[in-house]
Amino acid sequence: MNNISPNSYEAIVLFVVYICFQDGKVSDEEASELFLQSNIIKNFYFECFGEVCDLDIEEITLSMRNFVEKKFKNFEQDPSPDEIKFFNNLITDMKLRDMVLVVSKLSASRDSFHRLEEKKWNFWHKHWIKP
Repeated sequence: MNNISPNSYEAIVLFVVYICFQDGKVSDEEASELFLQSNIIKNFYFECFGEVCDLDIEEITLSMRNFVEKKFKNFEQDPSPDEIKFFNNLITDMKLRDMVLVVSKLSASRDSFHRLEEKKWNFWHKHWIKP
C-alpha cells in the first residue's frame, strides 16, 4: 500500500478518507456517502483517463483508512509539510483535484462537517483552487 499511483482511483479514495478521518474516525455515514459517490468517481476517472476501474470501494476504503492511520499518526488543524507534499504529489491532475474536493466534502459532511474536517478541507480548497 506504500506505492499508491498518482491520480489513481486509490489516490482519490485516500484523499476522501483523509478528510473524513480528521475527527479520528470514518463514520458509517461517511463511508456510505463515499460508496454512493463511487460510480460517479469511476465514471469521471474513465472520462479523464480512459481506464475502467473495477475495484471494490469498500475494500479500498478500509485499506485507505489503515494507510492514513499509519502514515499520519496525529493530525493538526493545519496540514503538516509532509501532508502537503504527499497529497500534492498524489493528486496532480486539476480535474481530479476539483472532483476529489467535492466528493470529500459530501462524504465528510454526511455526519456533520466536523470543524477539523472543515478546516483541513478549506486548506486544500484554497491550496488547489487558484482564484
